[in-house]
Amino acid sequence: MKFHRKRVRRPNPWRSTEIPPFDTHFLGENTVFPEYRDLITQLKTTDSHFHNLFEKHNELDQRIKNMESGIEPATHLAIEALKKEKLALKDELYQILRKASA
Repeated sequence: MKFHRKRVRRPNPWRSTEIPPFDTHFLGENTVFPEYRDLITQLKTTDSHFHNLFEKHNELDQRIKNMESGIEPATHLAIEALKKEKLALKDELYQILRKASA
């Protein structure tokens, strides 16, 4: 008579379900808008609309990363929708930056 061991699923210590803290300087320090680094820092403290857009952009970026890495479950269509929303925010942020730098 053979005995089969029941396979126990253990949590993977390398795969965290916690969302890491947002990089609040994503747009400024990344290659996205390096020429506006100082202006981004200034607008984040003086323009509440810009600050809110900036934070929303970073939140979406982190959610997309979590979905693509499997930390947060999502369909391909959900990821694509978030990417489109993030791109629209990026466009709006860029327009604000261009106006403020003129």
